[in-house]
Amino acid sequence: MIIDGRKLAAERILQMHSFVQGLEVKPRLVALTAMPTVPTQQFLKIKKRVARQIGIDMSVVEVDVSQGDRGGSEALRTALDTAHGVVIQLPFPSSIDVEELLKELPVAFDPDVMGVAAQHTLREGSGDIRPPVTSVIRLLCKEYGVNVKGKRVAVVGQGRLVGAPVSLWLEEEGAQVVRLTRESQNLAEEIRSAHILVLGAGVPGLVRRDMVRDGVVIFDAGTSEEGGKVVGDADPLCAERASLFTPVPGGIGPLAVCELFANLLRLQLDYRD
Repeated sequence: MIIDGRKLAAERILQMHSFVQGLEVKPRLVALTAMPTVPTQQFLKIKKRVARQIGIDMSVVEVDVSQGDRGGSEALRTALDTAHGVVIQLPFPSSIDVEELLKELPVAFDPDVMGVAAQHTLREGSGDIRPPVTSVIRLLCKEYGVNVKGKRVAVVGQGRLVGAPVSLWLEEEGAQVVRLTRESQNLAEEIRSAHILVLGAGVPGLVRRDMVRDGVVIFDAGTSEEGGKVVGDADPLCAERASLFTPVPGGIGPLAVCELFANLLRLQLDYRD
């Protein structure tokens, strides 16, 4: 089955729109960007469209990279003074120390759960929210009856937005998690033996049809550019062997955008869904 993330996202948008309509103050999100790639520009475009549909005021601020770390810090401080939440939209150029910038992002203003404080809270198990992609995979497992307990799950890529937090959640749920990167020597073998694949490496077509077992569940959250288009880590032909498959685009992406805004409302405006 190929999951239609856009259809599921439309339902989530309606729920949040209804909630926002009852607020006295219009929620506001600021996205800081400094080196927008083709995928980044498309993500921001999608986020702004979804924000309008929900009723959230979203703006994109270009960081002055000529000032280095100072430019990033000043942009963040200004955003924190005027918005309910801030997104650090990677990638950023090497002239700005992103790790230092993320140390300045408070948990209550971090709907992406990407800042240092939010990541620490997540690892300690004391946070109220999960990173958007983790929330989406949890939602899809519930929606389609995927039980991860005891299953062998290969997570390719260990970034702070996909691989690392998803691996943490899977381990909490009792899955046998194998953490992999694109450089792992046993990558093909581990992928072939997995019941569930979570992909977040950002390598076009990294996983081919002949690398996966019949009936595998594939959650593809990897995004990169190829020929001017956004593509995933899994070759689309993998869907022929999968029992469940999230395409790129149109799978996890639309739902992750929804979860970003849901986190914003949860952190600042007591949203419960």
